[in-house]
Amino acid sequence: MVIRICSFLLLLALISCSTDFQLTTGGKQLPIVYSILRVDDEYHYVRVERLFVDEDLSPIELAEDSNSVFYDQASVRVLRGGQAFELEKIDASEIGMPRDSGVFLSEPNFLYRISDDELQLSDEDFIIVEVSVVEDSIDTASASVPIVGKSVLTRPREGNEDFKFPLAPNGSYLIQWDGDEDASFFDLYLDIHIREIQNGNIEKKVLEWPVVTAWKNDQ
Repeated sequence: MVIRICSFLLLLALISCSTDFQLTTGGKQLPIVYSILRVDDEYHYVRVERLFVDEDLSPIELAEDSNSVFYDQASVRVLRGGQAFELEKIDASEIGMPRDSGVFLSEPNFLYRISDDELQLSDEDFIIVEVSVVEDSIDTASASVPIVGKSVLTRPREGNEDFKFPLAPNGSYLIQWDGDEDASFFDLYLDIHIREIQNGNIEKKVLEWPVVTAWKNDQ
């Protein structure tokens, strides 16, 4: 019994000390697509990046290499109501839109965009985004999404300029709105209008207060 236990412990030690394994297996080339489409935007943007992995280089190094992050030959189309719109590829860092600092390179910041004058996005549109990558022989991939309509504030009523929000300590106030049936997350902001009076001079200011962001509607 003692011999068997010692043999088992030796075998366990040998297995646990082994480094002969393959961390990556190549895998399938896949594009990663990000986009937020809003009716009020002047331009609509789609980001397309490649899923990268390398057995010799760390992900941190790859994230700083534009050839590992971006495709050279990718095309992006937006389909709406039977019409197809081709998006142009731009380096957003050249128009004052560098990528936020982080592990990924900030420049170049390649995006695909289309102006709203051309797309004319409106509430309740049904949008399909298609992405094709020639260099990796990736078949066209697509995703569809309905454009969420605007929310309607029901309490307090919109346009009530005389409404005064209670700011008493530990006080509470109920804010209500009717959102689109396809909406799942909401951002709530309050514009607080302030009048500052000093030496008879009146100065008006507006402060934006982000009450809650990405609030999930569970109802």
